[in-house]
Amino acid sequence: MEKGPEIRIVGGASNEKKEQVKEEIRQAFFNHFESLSPLEQEQLKKFEYPKSEQEITLINFANEETSRLMQEAGIEPYNVPIENYHIIPSELYKKVAGDNGTAATFITKQGIIFDAQHFRDNLVNFGAAVFHESLHLKAYFSLEVQERDGQVNKTLLNFLIVQNWRKKKNGLNLMKQRR
Repeated sequence: MEKGPEIRIVGGASNEKKEQVKEEIRQAFFNHFESLSPLEQEQLKKFEYPKSEQEITLINFANEETSRLMQEAGIEPYNVPIENYHIIPSELYKKVAGDNGTAATFITKQGIIFDAQHFRDNLVNFGAAVFHESLHLKAYFSLEVQERDGQVNKTLLNFLIVQNWRKKKNGLNLMKQRR
């Protein structure tokens, strides 16, 4: 299998449940569209804009540069498949991501969405957002998985790495998000 995100699972869930969650995230990375819910798939089929050649070029550039930074930091680089980037209408974006921001990364679904209203006519902004969101998707992360009353609860522990590239020392900013 190709290289993808390194996934660390912690918490009190059984090893079987932890491995199941890890496999779900791997599947989301390598088979992103198929891992989405039927409603999400239907909405993307119906509303997602096709990527232009310039947008694809910017996504490829962001993948190359983030991989280069990963390699400099001693992390095995990998590319995020182009199919994991979605440019969608503003109405759908707000429905999925709320009123905050114009682009969002969904770590557990291994996808990035962009509000088309802010990026379709501004390739400089799109390129900057693709780079920024790609860094989020490629950053180290850990999931806490707990089992309670037969239910599996997942808490994303998203570490944003502030890298001192020359000295190879990491500073970590821990954000705990519920997903």
